[in-house]
Amino acid sequence: MKYSDLPPLARRIVVSDQDAVDQYFERLAELSVNRDNHDDEEYVASLSIAPYAKNIGIANLLGLLELRAGQVLVDVLGGAGQVAIAARRFGLCGRPEQILTADEDVRHIVQALQQQLAALPLDPTDLCIVEPGIVDHVLVAHHVHHISPDDRLVAIEQAVSALRPRGTLVIYEGPRGSSTAHLSDTVVDELSAIPHTFPHPTRDELLRLADHPLLRNVRAVVVESPLVFLAHDEAEAQATALDYYIRHYSLHPDTPWALLRGQIDEAYRRTGNGDEVYVGELSEPIEQQVFPLSADRASHPGPVCVIVPREGLAVIATKSAD
Repeated sequence: MKYSDLPPLARRIVVSDQDAVDQYFERLAELSVNRDNHDDEEYVASLSIAPYAKNIGIANLLGLLELRAGQVLVDVLGGAGQVAIAARRFGLCGRPEQILTADEDVRHIVQALQQQLAALPLDPTDLCIVEPGIVDHVLVAHHVHHISPDDRLVAIEQAVSALRPRGTLVIYEGPRGSSTAHLSDTVVDELSAIPHTFPHPTRDELLRLADHPLLRNVRAVVVESPLVFLAHDEAEAQATALDYYIRHYSLHPDTPWALLRGQIDEAYRRTGNGDEVYVGELSEPIEQQVFPLSADRASHPGPVCVIVPREGLAVIATKSAD
């Protein structure tokens, strides 16, 4: 991938030295080639199984930002564009075309570009090709636990440098002890072929990430982010949820629903907040949250759903104008 392949939104924020940008991309491409891409392919495939599954959480997260005309929101851990695709396809926010998907895996960015998304290869710990002080909003979300504790601090330092004065930083993750973190423990770490290398950050660790001399008005908000799967009947809804989990989290392809359901129930037992998997009729309020647009509500997969409750913590901060 080269500078010349970048969409206009990406070119707005990168440095003008095209050779430096091309060399940066070459380095990331070499790292991408050395990764096993089978699980990545399955992960991307999972998004097409239930592209609406994370809509409630994505909408809640984007609702923390005010994306105005002409601004740029960089999703620095964006993968193949899950946030941007959902925002555009389901109307989860205004101006979804101003979301720039970034990821250090060049293959993910190629996939995002093939989806007609604005996308840019970026190492979250090294934003040297991004002009300092040019980005309006930075989202560091969903995959913070994939980054080492030391590199998390570096990533936030880089994000702050890229932000404009009065720009917004949102850090989102399921902190240790939350339902999302316990689901990672019982499902991913116990059933997946590729368990996590690093633990989820604690609530205090997430807050400390925003303890930066240039950040102001730091606040924390609990974000509801359930997974929702729809079908014509309960058996089909459970099969859809199972297929999604197998592909999304690299579970063994023969994992039975009963085993997965038991691990999810164990996560809720550890969380101790009374959550449980819901299997039954899709309620109107949930339907409206998943599908804000009436056209989608008239054409979704079915009246029965599986809902897996999850929650995370968003830490929001504003860069100082000084």
